[in-house]
Amino acid sequence: MRDIKDYNDQTNPYELFTHIYWRIMNREITLISELEAYLTPIPEGPAKDYTMKTAFKLIKEIHWGFFSDLDRATYPFLWKQLTIQHPNYPSIGELKRNISITDIYTAFVDIHGYTDFCQTHGKHSSMLQLLDNCIEEDIRKICRDNHVMGNRARGDEIILVGTSAYDVLNAVILIADYFGDKKLSKDLDVVKERKDQYLKLPKLTISAGIGGGKKYSVLFITAAGDLSGSVVNTAARLQSQANKISSSKNHILTTNQVTFSYKKDLEKNTDPYLLQEEPIFLDLGPVGFKGVDLRLSEVVVEPNQTYRATYQKEFLNLFDALKSHSWTDGIFACMIDLIKASTRVTPPFKIPLAKNKHNFRSLSNDTIITMADKTNDLFYTQKDFSQAGETLFEIADFLEMVKEFDYSVLLYLRTVLDGYSVILENYNKKISDYTEENQTYLLNVEEIKRYENAQSASSYYNRMTQNIKKRIDPQKRKLFWMHLTKEQGQDLENKPYFKK
Repeated sequence: MRDIKDYNDQTNPYELFTHIYWRIMNREITLISELEAYLTPIPEGPAKDYTMKTAFKLIKEIHWGFFSDLDRATYPFLWKQLTIQHPNYPSIGELKRNISITDIYTAFVDIHGYTDFCQTHGKHSSMLQLLDNCIEEDIRKICRDNHVMGNRARGDEIILVGTSAYDVLNAVILIADYFGDKKLSKDLDVVKERKDQYLKLPKLTISAGIGGGKKYSVLFITAAGDLSGSVVNTAARLQSQANKISSSKNHILTTNQVTFSYKKDLEKNTDPYLLQEEPIFLDLGPVGFKGVDLRLSEVVVEPNQTYRATYQKEFLNLFDALKSHSWTDGIFACMIDLIKASTRVTPPFKIPLAKNKHNFRSLSNDTIITMADKTNDLFYTQKDFSQAGETLFEIADFLEMVKEFDYSVLLYLRTVLDGYSVILENYNKKISDYTEENQTYLLNVEEIKRYENAQSASSYYNRMTQNIKKRIDPQKRKLFWMHLTKEQGQDLENKPYFKK
């Protein structure tokens, strides 16, 4: 056949398909609608049925990109959401392209240790093939069993797409389980597969980001079958941030919409896929990135990280204080409470310290709690806001030395300090101006003379200046502080920002 018009009753169905095959390979036909229009002269019957079904598989393979494996039987939920089904052929559909697809969830998963494994076993192709088979076969099976499509993007990165937060998050958790052998899955076949490879493959961990579920969080499928849109960007950004937080432990970040949808789906599910009833979700509060504000959650899958749920109350109190811009005292109090609560349950640490003004020989849990109590006293009892702020900065520097300390607490601590640094700069200027204007009130005659002489000797002058500031009535200092925090507090950032 050179032309569709050459078809007749004597034409073999295979000959018809071969004719269509070259039209598809030459990209003259790329869509099911184009195929159907081209086959209009062909009467209904076995030849047309065979050609439609076989050509559909070819179009999928060439033009559906990420979704080349999508079919109605294997992925019924995704099929319904992502395709326009043909009225006469239930197994054939047109992939939705360049239109907004809502009620969809995506996850980006990155495997920690993959590069090191490849470098270590670079000369052992069988080991590399083993890991590749695990990703291509077992991980795909985990995804399929959860009604999720999972494909490898590049190297150790896997992208998941599903119509349910419950399905996508379970798949991500079970991928972490598969590589770490935590036995979270009820699927004994998957557990056995991993166990069979246990002596050959090292335990690996993942970082993951999951987004979706909002009507305005949309997915676009490009002409090449690639994924685009805000839901993809969100998941990728969260995975990147999760990887920054920890490149050696399992870390899964989601939006609160995903968390809410998961819990809602869990209530309707009578046969959970996981052995545990529900993952532990930690509310990380509102975070800004790329001009978008999202409230995030962390999904805890590491058993030795569950202690972090014990100070969720202090975290929520800080979120509320930041939301109401309570820079006068509420934010400070909540931050101190969070530091103390998180430090108490952080695995014990003891880090040798070089010479410091506090004369600490080592840094420990008790050291941080003692400093937090001192900071609290400076702020609330002594009304020495400058010194309280300075000590809080020192606490942050110390905590960044503690490898096991909660990154999320540090993230909020730095956000709070960014706000207070603006206020303290103006507060210290206000205090300095006040001392200059009220020397006669704050000092006696002899002290005024020494103070004036001391201005030429900077060291003694600085000590004198600090002493003068301490003589200012605490209530006067409090009035200055309240005025500045109320004046500037509304303009300060009240949430962390995830940079690129």
